[in-house]
Amino acid sequence: MNKQQIRKMISEKKQNMTEKEIRHLSGELTHAFCCLKEFADAECLFAYCSFNQEVRTDTIIRTALEQGKRVAVPKVLDDRLEFRYIRSEQDLETSPLGIPEPKDGLETADGREERILMLTPGLAFDRTGARIGYGKGLYDRYLSAHSGEKITMIALCYGFQLLEYIETEPFDKKVDRVLTPAG
Repeated sequence: MNKQQIRKMISEKKQNMTEKEIRHLSGELTHAFCCLKEFADAECLFAYCSFNQEVRTDTIIRTALEQGKRVAVPKVLDDRLEFRYIRSEQDLETSPLGIPEPKDGLETADGREERILMLTPGLAFDRTGARIGYGKGLYDRYLSAHSGEKITMIALCYGFQLLEYIETEPFDKKVDRVLTPAG
């Protein structure tokens, strides 16, 4: 299957999930993520704000803030991402696309932290860390532009999002680890 076919297949499966399934599986993944050594050691968490049927990240973000970690979330600016620090959910607003984003005027994350953990979204992943995003290349471009920073990338996904193999392009960035509800 090519990327477009995979996007279509995974999107359809996600749309068929119930809110109860999303909450249950997100809870399992949140617990697993917050128990990781990488999470415990991170000074800063770069996290996406979940949208539609994505694995819910609000509890992870709150937990990181409660533990005194700096938390930055992305804002889409034309064809690029800019991560901005937040102190609470009150620092978020809904974008024109319906996605929670940091408000204007918040400090831009500059990657000065020693240990950055990035919660990386995507539609599909394989066991080697290859990922298929939503098709705009925003994360791939961000990571290419910040290749000198020490960023550990972890993806959370439902079991059906983990595929045997994803064909990648030279510009595609892999995640370091993929967590699914059962492992």
